Amino acid sequence: MTKTLALPVQTVQIVVCVAMVLATPFYLFFGWLSDRIGRKPVMLAAYILSALTTFPIFWGITHYGNPKLEAFLDANPIVVTAPNCNFRVFAGPSSDCDRIAGQLTDLGVAFKTVAASSGAPAQITIAGRPLAATDKDSIRSALVAAGWPQRADMSQANLPALTILVFILDLYLAIVFAPIAAFMAELFPARLRYTSMSLPFHLGAGWIGGFLPFGVAALNIYFGSLYSGLWYPVAFSVIAAVIGFIAMPETHKVTL
Repeated sequence: MTKTLALPVQTVQIVVCVAMVLATPFYLFFGWLSDRIGRKPVMLAAYILSALTTFPIFWGITHYGNPKLEAFLDANPIVVTAPNCNFRVFAGPSSDCDRIAGQLTDLGVAFKTVAASSGAPAQITIAGRPLAATDKDSIRSALVAAGWPQRADMSQANLPALTILVFILDLYLAIVFAPIAAFMAELFPARLRYTSMSLPFHLGAGWIGGFLPFGVAALNIYFGSLYSGLWYPVAFSVIAAVIGFIAMPETHKVTL
């Protein structure tokens, strides 16, 4: 919301804080619900809802946060024509195409890459008009000239709708985290309980969560999209749902 949609930082902080406050009571509710109907159906609901709605939620965040950007990207296709457009995840930009793709992603715009013959110079076309230079300042100037909004127009932003969408994302956290501590305690005997809780938590939060910004950015650059990186959390939601449905036992009636 701050970088891609260029909303004011304070506005985003208020939206996020209000959404978090609204979601907080639901930790109590879904903890209570998991005591009544079980941990498994509650957590599986969050995984499935997350997988199904992550893309629509982020489309909505763009639509309500910066409608001018949404309209600009729809009306002004950006095409990068260059040889060697093979983004390497663990290497720095090694071609003009890599460099340009990274710059466009950093500016928060979507683009399409077209392979050119070997040795041909890299070129950017915005709404059918080729750019003379491909450095970041020239790209920014060309985008502005084509109507790209450098800042979100707050008169068009729908802050209540943004708050609701962020609240939904926070709600999914509440659905998962409300029952998970009890679930992990009930899942293993006391002699293994500390290890059983700490190992998966740090694998999930440290490794999978830690690589999320990197994975999202890499996917966005590779596919030239604002949203391709969302496949990272969606994929893990699907994996969690499948494994949970097949292998997750119900524990809420276990006596500790």
